[in-house]
Amino acid sequence: MRFGKTTPLKTFAITHAGMSGKNNEDRFRVHRLITKQRQEAVLAVVADGIGGHRAGEVAAELASEQIVRSIEQQDLKHPAQALKQAIQDANQIVLAASQSNPQWAGMGSTCACAFVIDNCLYTASAGDSRIYLIRGKQIHQLSRDHTWIQEAIDRGTLPAATAHLHPNAHVIRRFIGAPYGVQPDIRLYLKGNETDQQAEANQGMRLKTGDRIVVCSDGLTDLVAAHEILTILRKRPLERALPELVDLANQRGGHDNITIVALQVGKTPPSLVRRLATAIFSLLLAIGLIATLLFFYFAEGDQILRRLRVYPTPLSSLPATIKETPSLPTPVLTEELLFPKETVNPTRTVYPSLTPLRSVQPTATFTPWPTNTPEP
Repeated sequence: MRFGKTTPLKTFAITHAGMSGKNNEDRFRVHRLITKQRQEAVLAVVADGIGGHRAGEVAAELASEQIVRSIEQQDLKHPAQALKQAIQDANQIVLAASQSNPQWAGMGSTCACAFVIDNCLYTASAGDSRIYLIRGKQIHQLSRDHTWIQEAIDRGTLPAATAHLHPNAHVIRRFIGAPYGVQPDIRLYLKGNETDQQAEANQGMRLKTGDRIVVCSDGLTDLVAAHEILTILRKRPLERALPELVDLANQRGGHDNITIVALQVGKTPPSLVRRLATAIFSLLLAIGLIATLLFFYFAEGDQILRRLRVYPTPLSSLPATIKETPSLPTPVLTEELLFPKETVNPTRTVYPSLTPLRSVQPTATFTPWPTNTPEP
């Protein structure tokens, strides 16, 4: 897939029911669209349904579909606000459906959305589904969990190291289908310690070649740490890394559904004008090289070859007649020495010639009924 007319964007997705034997209540969408400003865009949505008697999968299906439909209908001049509006629209749809059927009463869904328009990233979320950015050797959690324990951690009343052991670990504060409405989160954290205003100002961040965006449900993040996600995604291409992450979560219990959508920014190919200019330059360079070789061959080649004695002496330069050279007389050997024997000097010293110098499985956890507890 290609977006922004010049930048390739690879997309991969995987979902698995996990090892608990329950239905897969996760849903995902990867949707390509053209904005009203004639920009190509890619929208990735992960929805994790909650509620009993198959109601969770209904809520996740309705939520993901409505988010895509709402984005298609908006002008997208302000993409982050468009995502916020899409989640609020989905809340109304899911709430109305839950009130229309007693078996769906109280159903809901989390959601995490990554929206890429012409190399710029926008995000929105509600619940504990997450969005990560992998850039170089680092992984950044762009979204913030909307759970009871995350609020306690933010207030400093609960240490982050042991928060996952708290009995309220999966009590969700925000979800689609809430009767009191939902507040979509459009804060985008790059450093993790930004203020709310700074995090919102990060919306529209420009992606770089090699960046990977990961949108996933808590079935993955409950059992696989961020640094492990980073390691696997850096060692493997996406089509191999995503199944490996799912397998790792299942090996550690797989107590929940696991869904991952990943986007990767590839190298930007040259534009048509740039490719044409490169081709013309290469052609001119080749013509110049050939012309230079021909010039030296015809103008200087003959003299060079003569200096190198490649050409034989012309026959016209030879004398007309060749006289035979008389042979020398054969020498007569006698015993008389032509030179007297040299007296050897006994004191002279003759010197010889010199020669050149994988882990412990955590206990299974569960996603309890979503509540709106006012205080931790």
